[in-house]
Amino acid sequence: MTQKIEKLETLLQKTIKHKYISNVILHVQTRNKEFEWSGAVSDANSKNTNCLRADSPYFIASVTKIFTATAIMLLYEQKKLDLENPISRFISNKKICGIHKIKDYDHTNSLKIYHLITQTSGLADYFGQKNRQGKSMMNTLLTKGDMEWNLDTVLDLTRNSLTSKFPPAVKQGGGQKAFYSDTNYQLLGTILENIYNKTLGEIFHTVFFEPLDLKESYVFGDDFSDMKREKPVPIYFKDKTLDIPKAMKSFGPDGAIISTAKEQVQFLKALFEGKIFQETKTLEWMQQWNKIFFPLEYGYGLMRYKLPRFMSPFTPIPAFIGHSGASGSFAFFCPEQDFYTAGTFNQINKPSAPFSLLLKIAQILK
Repeated sequence: MTQKIEKLETLLQKTIKHKYISNVILHVQTRNKEFEWSGAVSDANSKNTNCLRADSPYFIASVTKIFTATAIMLLYEQKKLDLENPISRFISNKKICGIHKIKDYDHTNSLKIYHLITQTSGLADYFGQKNRQGKSMMNTLLTKGDMEWNLDTVLDLTRNSLTSKFPPAVKQGGGQKAFYSDTNYQLLGTILENIYNKTLGEIFHTVFFEPLDLKESYVFGDDFSDMKREKPVPIYFKDKTLDIPKAMKSFGPDGAIISTAKEQVQFLKALFEGKIFQETKTLEWMQQWNKIFFPLEYGYGLMRYKLPRFMSPFTPIPAFIGHSGASGSFAFFCPEQDFYTAGTFNQINKPSAPFSLLLKIAQILK
């Protein structure tokens, strides 16, 4: 036990020696709770993170998508929607018309709930994808500063400035063509709000945060608790601190949750240990995988990170199921070794940093 803790502490100390990584938060817990550890380190020269703690709140970024997808799957389990439902059943045709054109043919009427949740819609990505002038909203945010948007902004961009990738998948399940698009989850958030007739913050508070006792978790800009909140750990782009509250609020269903590493693990445990869904087949359904970009696959709001055996012929590499975010946030379950881990690097320039960390954690815990 002591040896594992020492190795994890050493791992974090080595991690912040990498260029532009000024702080890391990490929580690790085995399923049976025989081992649980939290840690946080920051560069002594980092002016904004000298009060960093293992339980500091941070932007979980796209890890938010697990919550959005799980909320949709709960409605599916409760028969309040069907994954085969066209999205026009929940969002007016007038609002979405023309958002998915390929060679002047509009595929919008073919879009169904499952296309959005599995990233198999082929819809353009409003945030990361470059427009016809070679610029993305992410580039604009990083160069020009804070900005805000809503679903209308997203759909206008998607309709008028971006190019769809491919027609929507013809069926559900694994083995489909996928393209990671934040636009899908903006639409899912609106569908949730229209079904519940509540804001996303209220939905997540009622469905997840309150019943699972996630007291430090909330939707940024849409907090339905009566708590006084500590300011989240800042996000960096290289050595620049990003002060972007308008943008963080605008991400909504694709990236606006604030939480702690321990509460992220708490949520994953509830999800994978049968405390959210009534039927085990619902979670099984979410784990049908589509290749999205090597070495990641995408299910129903879940990522799977699995390196092929040839990359480590002598030491088998386990799979990890969860999600990561553009700020270096992550929350994953390792079924083969029965442990959960979550945390963040708070660095836009290092979105892939969690994946090498996952492999090192697995080595320490095996």
